[in-house]
Amino acid sequence: MPTSITNLDDTHALTALSAFARAHQNQAGQLLSLSPDLREALEAAFPGESPRSATSPADAARAALALLAEHPQHGPAIRALVEHPSPQRFDLGSTALIVTAVLIALQTHIRIQRDEEGKYKILVEKKPTDAGLLGDLIRKLLKLAGG
Repeated sequence: MPTSITNLDDTHALTALSAFARAHQNQAGQLLSLSPDLREALEAAFPGESPRSATSPADAARAALALLAEHPQHGPAIRALVEHPSPQRFDLGSTALIVTAVLIALQTHIRIQRDEEGKYKILVEKKPTDAGLLGDLIRKLLKLAGG
């Protein structure tokens, strides 16, 4: 994870990811929450990525920002959000907003589809340069959402 993202304070990390998510919420389609079915699909696609300990929304935000920073299309925007923070403040109590933002970030690298039987299928479309980033973000998402 880039040092500039690792060193973000909690409010800055949450605000930056929130800004990215707001700008890309139309690309999220119907996938704005982590349903039990989607949780199961993510756990199946990334085995061992669901330790039962807790994580903070800010840790999940930093992991999402690190993954997005590697993306050729989104990297410049993420770097700008990290280097030039918005004066806007983020509601630190809003875990649901961070879960939504993380799902939007994930969809820059994976495709989440439903089959004919309604089961989710996870396809990794763009592997990040640092393979650990994707697993780290999914692990934090699952912990954050009560895993």
